[in-house]
Amino acid sequence: MRIRLIIRRLIYTITGIFLVLILILVFINVWMVYTEQPLIYRNVDQIPEKQAVLVLGSSVYMNTVTPVLQERLDQALAVYHAKKALKFIVSGDHGQKYYDEVNTMKKYLLDAGVPDSDIFMDHAGFSTYDSIYRARNVFGASSLVIASQGFHLPRALFIAKALGLDVVGIITDEGSLSASVRLWNAFREPFARVKAVIDVFLLPNPSQLAN
Repeated sequence: MRIRLIIRRLIYTITGIFLVLILILVFINVWMVYTEQPLIYRNVDQIPEKQAVLVLGSSVYMNTVTPVLQERLDQALAVYHAKKALKFIVSGDHGQKYYDEVNTMKKYLLDAGVPDSDIFMDHAGFSTYDSIYRARNVFGASSLVIASQGFHLPRALFIAKALGLDVVGIITDEGSLSASVRLWNAFREPFARVKAVIDVFLLPNPSQLAN
């Protein structure tokens, strides 16, 4: 009987901890999406002017932008052409010699007619937190427009605000997202938002802080 009682209490304790964690997860996600929604724009003409538009990296294939990244770049170009931001910061993963999100993004913008002098390259944007932290600390940005998909923007805006940046987001088209990718994002993003809260509480330095 004593062993049964101990097992039952252990099950209750584990169940209680699990429920508390679920409640915390739900609360953080609802709170983050709700509080950042007023900063998310769909119409470029309504965006207040900022110093730069930040394009957060995504996968590239053989030095060609994938549809998800192209959507971000195209929306950033719309922001730039509307003169809502005068510079680009393209931030992504260039941690390996033969994988280069950053120069791929820059080439796309150059091909679209953007002058080289208007593009700043961050080769160490290995995460959303890293990209935004480095935009402030390495590139000296104090205000940004962040161009990304809707599922990603609340987290990016939350991080940017926590780091003291004057920031808004422009939502990109999500037509390129397949059903499987949408499902994966729906699973992954709630946990990524919790990690963002931990990051801004601890304020770790990015893996690379120098330019």
